[in-house]
Parts: sequence; C-alpha cells; structure tokens
Amino acid sequence: MARLNEIYQGLEFNNDGELDLATGTIAPIKFYELMQREIDYSKRAKAPLTLISTGVAISESSIYWVEKSDISIEESELLISILLDFIINTSFKITGTLRSSDSMARLGVLTFAFLIRDDLKSGEILSSRINTVMEYEFNVLTSELQKSTLKGINLEIITCTSSYKDNWTLSEFLNSASL
Repeated sequence: MARLNEIYQGLEFNNDGELDLATGTIAPIKFYELMQREIDYSKRAKAPLTLISTGVAISESSIYWVEKSDISIEESELLISILLDFIINTSFKITGTLRSSDSMARLGVLTFAFLIRDDLKSGEILSSRINTVMEYEFNVLTSELQKSTLKGINLEIITCTSSYKDNWTLSEFLNSASL
C-alpha cells in the first residue's frame, strides 16, 4: 500500500480548517460543524435536509495492480496530475451548478459531499446534475488514463443521496449517505 499512499498524498488533501486548499470547497471539520447546525435547525423547524455523497472508487484489482506494478515515479506523478485535474475540474464545475444555500465539501481524497436544505426529491435532482458533471469529467479522466501506461486502473463513480430522519445523530446521517 506504500505506493498508493504516495499517490494519495500527492493529491493534496490539505485544508486550513475552513477550506480544502485544492478545490476551495468546505474543509471536513467545518462541514461536520455545519451539518450539526443544520440538523439542529431541521429538528427545530421541521425543515427537510438532504445529504449527497459522490466520489470515485478505485477497484480492488486496480489497487493491487498499482501496488504490484513497476510504474515509475513519472507514471505515479502523471496519475497524480490526472486525478488532481479531475478533482479540481469536477469541483469547479459542480460549484457552478449549486444554489447559494447549498454546501459542498471535499471529505476524502476523491469524495465530495453536498448538504441542501431541501427534500429527497430535490436532492435526487441535484444528484443527477452532479452525476452529469462527474460522468463528463470521469470520461476525460479515463481517456487520459487510456493514453498512458496506466490503463490498468479501473475506477467507478459512486453516488448516494439521503434525507434526514427525525432524531438521527450526525453519525447516522453521514452513514446513511455512505460517508
């Protein structure tokens, strides 16, 4: 796993406590604080609240391939560059589709979360828009991988949408959206 860890470290999952430094989205700790405030508000006002998670998963066979292959430092750097372009472009384009009241965070190296003050149906509509952007950028990403010696890497987009239920804790709400 050392090689994969080096690649993940190269993807700049750093934040200043407020924002993710690569994407400008909300940092994880700030997002969790915001979620707790929104949950509290939702309980008091009986207002809907929906959480969407989306990200790219690297298949187990690809993890094995990366760990066991003889990819060079240059190929590792190319993979980091391709994935970082994907993260930044995806974030930028999705941010442009959000309402000012919607929140977006980068919660993992290749994972984003969205919190909206709306019901599940609206969440699914937003999720569809997010998936459209993700799929476009994903196709660019896989095209770049196919042009290189890194075509053995298999990735997939995973998206989950969940609406807040009465008396859920922050942890339960996060788990409901696979976060």
